[in-house]
This record gives sequence, C-alpha cells and structure tokens, in this order.
Amino acid sequence: SQPKGYTIERPARIALDFAGVSSGLSQKKYPLSFDNASGALILQSQGRTRLVLNLIELAPYNAFVDGNEVTVNVGSAQARDFLKKNNYSAALKNVSRKNTAPVGNQVMDMDFRRGNNGEGRLVLTLSKPSIDIDVSVQGSRIQVDLDDTTLPEKLRRRYDVGDFATPVKIVDANVSGSNTLFSIKAEGDYDYLAYQTDNQYVVEVKPLTKFELEKRKEEFAFTGEKLSLNFQDIEVRSVLQIIADFTSLNLVASDTVTGNITLRLKNVPWDQALELVLKTKGLDKRQVGNVLMIGPSTEIAERERLQIEAQKQVEELAPLQTEFVRIRYADAREIFKFSYPVMVMGQMTKPPAAVFCHPAVRSLLMKEPTRC
Repeated sequence: SQPKGYTIERPARIALDFAGVSSGLSQKKYPLSFDNASGALILQSQGRTRLVLNLIELAPYNAFVDGNEVTVNVGSAQARDFLKKNNYSAALKNVSRKNTAPVGNQVMDMDFRRGNNGEGRLVLTLSKPSIDIDVSVQGSRIQVDLDDTTLPEKLRRRYDVGDFATPVKIVDANVSGSNTLFSIKAEGDYDYLAYQTDNQYVVEVKPLTKFELEKRKEEFAFTGEKLSLNFQDIEVRSVLQIIADFTSLNLVASDTVTGNITLRLKNVPWDQALELVLKTKGLDKRQVGNVLMIGPSTEIAERERLQIEAQKQVEELAPLQTEFVRIRYADAREIFKFSYPVMVMGQMTKPPAAVFCHPAVRSLLMKEPTRC
C-alpha cells in the first residue's frame, strides 16, 4: 500500500511508514554519501516498518508504488523527470552499483595506541595519501573531517578508550554526508598534533606538564567568553559599547576616544578582542569593580601621575604623630635587630625609629615578658 510519510526540518529527515510490512534486510543503517542524502535508516516495530532518510537540507519529495517496488524521489523537478516510471529501476540499479563499487577515498582501518609519555594516538589507514583532511577544535572535542571519504560499516561506532590512561576518553567514528568524521573527546589540559606519513594519518593528544601549562597561560592569558565581531569602518566607541553590553560591564569612555576601525574576529575571547581594539587605536583601560574606564594611554598615564603627586602632597602636609614606647632592661642592639617596621603616615618606617615590643622580642631578649 502507499506509505504514509512526514518530514522534520531540523535535523532534515523524511520518514515513511509501511503498515503491515516487516524488514528482511541484514542491516539497519545504509550510507548515502552523495548529493543531498547522508544516510538511510530502516526500523521495524509493532507490525510496521519505517524508512528514515537523513538529508543535509530538507527538500520536497514524492513516493509512488509500482507492484512490489516503492520509489521515493527527493529533490527538484529534474530529479523527478529523471526517475520516471519507465526508467527509475535502471536509475536505482546505477546508484546501487555506484555504492558497491570500490571507492577511491576510504578509511581502510583505524587504531588507537598509548605513547611512552601518556599521549593518545589515533592512527587512520587511508586508501590514498592525497585525501583532504581538516582538523579543528570545537569545545572539548577535536574534529577530524576527511573530505569525500567513505568509512566501512564495521568502523562506524563509538570507541571508549578511557582505559588507555590518556587525555582521550571517547572516539566517535561516523559519516556526515559524503565525508567521514572522527570526533575525539579529551579531558584535562592537553595539546594535540596531527601529521601524516604516506597513507597513515596520526592525531596525537598529549597531556600538558605543569611547566607547559604555565608557559601556555603566560602566552595566552585571555580567559573571557568568546564572541565574534565583523564590522567595516565602524566607530571605536560603538565597538566598545558592544563589548560592554556583551560582558555586562559599565563603560566610561573619554571624550578623546575617537576614530573608526575595521575588524573581523571569530570566536575570540572578549578580553583579547578588547585588547586588540585598544592597541590598534593607542588606548588603554583601567577596571574598577564592574566599571571599565577607557582613554588614550598618555591621558591615563598623566592622570595617574597627578594622583600620585596629590597623594604625596597630602602625606607631606599631614600632621606628624609621635608615640613613646617605654622599654626597660633591653639590649638596644637586639631591639634594633628584631623590631620590624610599622606604618607611619602611609610609609614604612625603619628601625630604630619604630621600636615595637613584640612577643617574639620578649621571648628572645628577656625570657621574662613582664620585664620588657
């Protein structure tokens, strides 16, 4: 009978239900690594069978029955014209031959090993050394994307490699459209290196030592939440306002902050983006609580110099205070040695101007605290 179907936009799927039909297929998943199709899934439950077509983008479709064969046309009018009733069987046979024929780009095998220094190594054996491979980091995962490459069904699964005692805990191997995708989940502080030798591609994930971690923090000390900025000839004050809104900080910008800037930043920590904008325009910042004050570097430096001079004048004009401390039966040299400075008028005094009868002095000098 005519199957009943429905579509889902995100993720893009077409589902067809066949009532009173059971599945005689040997597997449930079938890769369709061409055009808009990424795969097909066959499910059987409660006296019916469901066909799920996974697409890259949702497209119009129609399905028609001819005897014991059902044809599903997905795509434009040209595709439907190509798969007419008189020649759709031949077209499907051509597609079948295309999928079963030897594939040029293919992952032949994969392996995971532990190195001598605790690093985890994902080793991929390729059919050709010329496969285009892209490696990127997305959150806590390292994504290895092999362009226009197939992956055997037996290798498509999740690998739990936590027992190897490396930063890598899980490796997911799957297909995405016409590409093969390996997703490596790592934990802790780590670094990775990807290299290729002939037809072997290796992704090495190693833990960072304490020294390497400190060095990395010194080189890259930006820890703010990431944002993206893409503007052409925008006012600097507007960019500062956008960053302030993103961070929920109060912004105070000097009247001398002027000019325009062109920038394109993608997934950059907000504090790094702010630092780049300030350096480009010769500006500097001071943060007091949740208030961000921004102005030209020379202006901020001059303001701080005037504040230091004013504070110094206040200290010089302030009235002096004298305090007498009575000491009996004490050695002056020992008092000079063991007494420590105290704050007087905002400055640290030096012995013997500050003589303090500290418990440690009493115990070291007199052995009798009452006589100090």
